[in-house]
Amino acid sequence: MNNWRVTLALFESKNLEATACRSLIRENVGQSFYQAACLRRLVFLEEKGARRDVEQARKSKDEILRAAAESLRVKKGW
Repeated sequence: MNNWRVTLALFESKNLEATACRSLIRENVGQSFYQAACLRRLVFLEEKGARRDVEQARKSKDEILRAAAESLRVKKGW
């Protein structure tokens, strides 16, 4: 079960959900797909407001997270 989706679904505010996404990305080092999913959700929620997060993820040592960040950057035209 995707507990992070259940957790995020509880938030009524996009700002709170975005904050939770950032925390989940930080707290789940080594769980590439989990981090990438949270990054995608963050971009969905904040669009350009998540640009800094995407740039930071592009510098990650994790190949999967870097690839997700690069894909988001290209898709958004950043």
